Amino acid sequence: MTTPAPRSPSRDPRTPAQVLRSLTPSVYAPSLLEFIGLAALMPVIPLLARDLGFSIPQAAALSMIFGLASFLGPIPAGRLISRIGARSALVITGVLLVVSNLAAYVMISPALGGGGDLTHRLMLIGLLLVMAASTQVWQLGRQSYLGTALPPTMRARGMTLFGGVIRLGEVIGPLLGAVVIALGSMAWVFLLFAVSAAAGTVMIALFLPPGRRARCPPGRAASDGLAPRRGPGWTVRCCAAWPRWGSASPR
Repeated sequence: MTTPAPRSPSRDPRTPAQVLRSLTPSVYAPSLLEFIGLAALMPVIPLLARDLGFSIPQAAALSMIFGLASFLGPIPAGRLISRIGARSALVITGVLLVVSNLAAYVMISPALGGGGDLTHRLMLIGLLLVMAASTQVWQLGRQSYLGTALPPTMRARGMTLFGGVIRLGEVIGPLLGAVVIALGSMAWVFLLFAVSAAAGTVMIALFLPPGRRARCPPGRAASDGLAPRRGPGWTVRCCAAWPRWGSASPR
């Protein structure tokens, strides 16, 4: 007697266009809005720093804050997402982005033009640190959600589109930043970032569903020191440990 071949897992009945369209309000549009605001702010940071009394080398070094955050931030950002879930982490850090940009506009704007002192300079450094850390959570949270929301056959296409949205925001952001500076002052880029981050945060809160659990290989979670927790952050924890499961020798 022949054994019937196992049935292949059911494929997603949606077309690729439908899958990507369904992720637009929860992932792609908020990503575009965030990077528009961030790209508008980045070129202005050294100019703002010079107005507040930083030296030229100090002003140039301020832009390093976002580079350091991208190097040191993914591990703590992943732990935060694992603990409270992607949607909660994105909403909380989105609110922090909005508040920090509004605070930067209110506190730093009056000091531009040569009226800045040490307090204003320290405020700028602190607010940039908050923005850089929040941006890291936003980027990692949406990438981890895309890894579970996209069908396996579409992950490369979906991630490529995510990168394309980021590049588009990096093009639009400086253009909008130049417009708002021409209409007002350099400090208006903080308002632009606050508005774009607020719109993206609202879209995430409305359209991003709770995190999904990733299926872990049976019997591996406990042996790897990962208790089988249930919650919206399980996806990040499980995916982070996946390489160890795949390379473990059979027992």
